[in-house]
Amino acid sequence: MADVKVISVNPGKKTIGALNFEFIEKVARTCRPVGKVIHNQRVKSICNSIFGINRSTTNVGSSKLLLIRIITAAFFLTLGIFNLDVSSLSTEFNIHLFNIVVGGMILLGFFARIASISGFLLYAYIAIAPLLAFTPPFAVTSETIPDIAAISQSLLFLFLAITGPGRYCIDQLIRNRILRIAKLRSARRAKRKNLREAEVRMSYKAWKADI
Repeated sequence: MADVKVISVNPGKKTIGALNFEFIEKVARTCRPVGKVIHNQRVKSICNSIFGINRSTTNVGSSKLLLIRIITAAFFLTLGIFNLDVSSLSTEFNIHLFNIVVGGMILLGFFARIASISGFLLYAYIAIAPLLAFTPPFAVTSETIPDIAAISQSLLFLFLAITGPGRYCIDQLIRNRILRIAKLRSARRAKRKNLREAEVRMSYKAWKADI
């Protein structure tokens, strides 16, 4: 008996033959990978939220954002280095060491949005603490009025948190790597799913033809 290229899927009945896998793969490649598109968009949205990078909005202003990042990072690094007291590093929190770490992260563009949000929250807390009749142990001043310098610094951090670091940063490399891995995994899952669907469609057509 000559081998046939299709097999019937009539329930309870088996036929001799084998599926035409070359045709199945061809049909699978023509299927629209809806799940793949949805998964990739979800991963891209998460990466854009964490890293503050979106290719459609940062292509134009990335060079300007790089200049702003360099100036901001230089300011906080200088502020932290010249005021850092090595003997006070054993305390629970050191704001000058915080400035050095955050300034370095912003300069390199390494989780710059997370560093900017942290800086905004800290300096906003320092700014409004006097209004609550409370002086943080790491505050620069002990006055009972809002710290104007802390307000300006918190607004600077807020600006960087909203705009993101731009394309020229380490975060862009991390984002591209995550998206590439997610795309490959989605492609493999979509290929397996489309192969199964193509097998069902082809087998069903063969079964209808036998009726």
